[in-house]
Amino acid sequence: MTLRLRPLSIRTRLTLWYGGVLLGILVVFSMVGYSVLHFGLIQDLDASLLTVAQVLRDAKVSAEGPGSEAEVETLLRELLGAEFYAKFFRFLDPQGRPAPPPSRPGSQGLLLSPEARANAIRGRETFETVKIAGSDEDVRLLTVPIVRNGQLARIVQVGMSFQRADAALRRYVRTLVVLIPLGVALATVGGALIARTAQRLGHSCRPMTSGAGHDAQMMARMCPTAMIFVPSVKGISHNPAEHTDDTDLEAGANVLLECVLRLATR
Repeated sequence: MTLRLRPLSIRTRLTLWYGGVLLGILVVFSMVGYSVLHFGLIQDLDASLLTVAQVLRDAKVSAEGPGSEAEVETLLRELLGAEFYAKFFRFLDPQGRPAPPPSRPGSQGLLLSPEARANAIRGRETFETVKIAGSDEDVRLLTVPIVRNGQLARIVQVGMSFQRADAALRRYVRTLVVLIPLGVALATVGGALIARTAQRLGHSCRPMTSGAGHDAQMMARMCPTAMIFVPSVKGISHNPAEHTDDTDLEAGANVLLECVLRLATR
């Protein structure tokens, strides 16, 4: 026995095509939005770390004695907070060894990479995203060289956890998981209603991906929206030569009227 499936109706195909295109557009824009958000969060962390680096430069930390370092540590404790200060800050000597006084136990998970040490010797800062040794926690780490009289006097490492940034990204993803299916469903229903109405009135139609916003862009903040386009002669639009026949204008207006009446009587 051969099972023969009925071909999909034009209405169903239009609805599926419209929904698929819309889903693809939303997924692409969501991925772009995620990347932009991730980049912005890293930039914010880097800006905060650069503020700390500026404090270090202004304080002119050197190897002259523990007094100046103690003063800077007090400033950094106020900037970072006790918890972050204990875990994400340490002084190193020019060879990359922990400098006296001993670093806090929690900061021992910070590692000095060969690249960061090489940059410090050249007097350059280094931004890195690293994992704390013995932990899965991601940290944005800034390695800053402290130079005095043309010589590398200290290497300072200061980091900030990605916990808040990761929480923001997770909230973004959770929002998308809810909004994308909901948006596709609502928009597909609206597009299907317009397509069925146009066909019922004897007009041909097809779904379109349009960059036009018009009033629908504003109304979409309050309710689901869909747009009805009618053809212009030779496809010319937004141009002084644009022209649409009266019959096409009437057809579009009747489709709109019929859609509104159907929604109002449901």
